[in-house]
Amino acid sequence: MNKNIDDSGIQKEELQQLEQVHDELRGQAHLLKPDAKRDFDQLERKFEQIKRDAQPGLGQPAQASAGARRQLFDSVKEGLARLSRSLQREPALSGAEEEEEEEH
Repeated sequence: MNKNIDDSGIQKEELQQLEQVHDELRGQAHLLKPDAKRDFDQLERKFEQIKRDAQPGLGQPAQASAGARRQLFDSVKEGLARLSRSLQREPALSGAEEEEEEEH
């Protein structure tokens, strides 16, 4: 039985793991600094594209090669891991500190 979603080599289990990390980060997105929040928003759009491409009949395989889809998956995986580590290292800014930082 083939566990690959498509010819890019992305496995169903990999997608499920990435979705779990994504969902955990989404639940903590309010704790991210503004620049990290922008990064998360970009990664979230890319992740949604990965999920669309993984659904039979909904993806656009002709527009993106298998290698490009795998590269996008790996990029999102790395980005979400980086943001997750960032949340573990840095305390969240309070609302007043965020406003002050944005003014500078």
